[in-house]
Amino acid sequence: MTRIAWQQYSVITAENEAIEPLPTEWECDDSLYLGVLGETGMSAYIGTVDLGQLKKGDRELISAAGIVAGQIAKINGAKVVSITSSDQKS
Repeated sequence: MTRIAWQQYSVITAENEAIEPLPTEWECDDSLYLGVLGETGMSAYIGTVDLGQLKKGDRELISAAGIVAGQIAKINGAKVVSITSSDQKS
């Protein structure tokens, strides 16, 4: 996982081990890598599971922008409460 543009080719240094090619046999739409399988999903997973060490029964407050983190928290048995800035967004 790295912060580069969505592109077919990229020039990187040999030391950068964080970059992996997308699997060619993958039967998902490439757009999923921009969301749940990409930086958004990885940020939610690392923040919720790895750093937050979420456990069953924990409570997690999620903003509207954190929908993936909310899903991960529910899968792990947490009680999830979400917030938005307006009634229109709920």
